[in-house]
Amino acid sequence: MSDTHHTQRIEQYYRDMRSLIDIVTAQNGYANLGWLPEHSSGDYQTAQRLLVRTIADQLQLRPQFRVLEIGCGLGGPARQIATEFSCEVYGLELLRSQIDAGQKTLTAKDTIHLIQASAQALPFPRETFEAVYSLESAFHYPDKSKFVSEVAAVLKPGGRFAIADVLFTGNRRNGWRERQVLRALGAHSLYTEAKYREAAQQNGLRFVSRTDLTSGVCRSVQKMAPLIFQHWHTLRDAHYANWYLLAIAAIAKLSPITYPIVPVRYTLLGFEKSLR
Repeated sequence: MSDTHHTQRIEQYYRDMRSLIDIVTAQNGYANLGWLPEHSSGDYQTAQRLLVRTIADQLQLRPQFRVLEIGCGLGGPARQIATEFSCEVYGLELLRSQIDAGQKTLTAKDTIHLIQASAQALPFPRETFEAVYSLESAFHYPDKSKFVSEVAAVLKPGGRFAIADVLFTGNRRNGWRERQVLRALGAHSLYTEAKYREAAQQNGLRFVSRTDLTSGVCRSVQKMAPLIFQHWHTLRDAHYANWYLLAIAAIAKLSPITYPIVPVRYTLLGFEKSLR
């Protein structure tokens, strides 16, 4: 797949999904699926922030850390981390449209910087960041081993890398369920946990932890279904067809029932760069 075709494919995916999520989240700058602990009564917006906080805890952030988010979208998670942990956050995004939209929301108090670049060619000197993370973005990257290599290069020794991604659960690639998952995500390919751990080890990153967030993500996604009905007319005005909205609402509502038969898990992996 050419770089131009890849970019166009991602642009189409985010035109479809970003506008829908913006509407149901009141344009809060977040596009992640969110995460809720068991028995939580939190709403969808709360779940989105909790997912970011879960990733931040994995990174063991401290004030004044320089942090890189790869695939930052409009910058909502980056702003949250900068505010809650007093970090300087760089948000990297492939699409110019996302960067332009995110820049309009920044204030003079924000300690975040939004940059257009590819995850497979990071425009930073070696050993720049104490922490790097990617949230629901890496499934779009054509060359994930190159992505991991780039992360390792810009991470300081002892620094942490966290990735929250949709991962295949096995080595199969061409089954009909796998093909449907790729189509739904607008993804060229997905990695397994084993592939990420292999790529990390080859680049001097030590495996630290694995957390299966799937059930909590499903609880969050369930909160989207009533929001779709609440904003039905607005979504229709945004040119979403009735059948599409009904399908999304049904998938959201039934996600805890259907996810055991889907060959993916929403997984948070943590790594640490080896000390010299």
